[in-house]
Amino acid sequence: MPDSRVTLTVKDNIGYVALNRPEKHNALDFEMFLAIDSIIKKVRKDKSIRVVILSGEGESFCSGLDVKSILTKPSSALRLLFKWLPGNANLAQRVTVGWRRLNVPVIAVLHGKCWAGVCKLP
Repeated sequence: MPDSRVTLTVKDNIGYVALNRPEKHNALDFEMFLAIDSIIKKVRKDKSIRVVILSGEGESFCSGLDVKSILTKPSSALRLLFKWLPGNANLAQRVTVGWRRLNVPVIAVLHGKCWAGVCKLP
């Protein structure tokens, strides 16, 4: 992603994914949802990745939804929840369960604030 809200680095068959919005405790705005969705797709396609380590830059792993940013653009909320067809996942659902649907283990390095949104753990 050009804005680097989420980064992916692959080294020695390990995918290092970092949430990179530390000034907001990695709160999820619409652009971050798009970035996470894109990274999940890249990891799924990259057969060299054997494990993913998911972390958050700064003081917190993820402080959840950036409500203020979503409410300032009501169309963002609609775009998060929109589905093309019944039975398909919307953007918010793809992001929250996407890590669990990968065929490789995902290790989340939790610290600081850790609220739902980035991943749904069992």
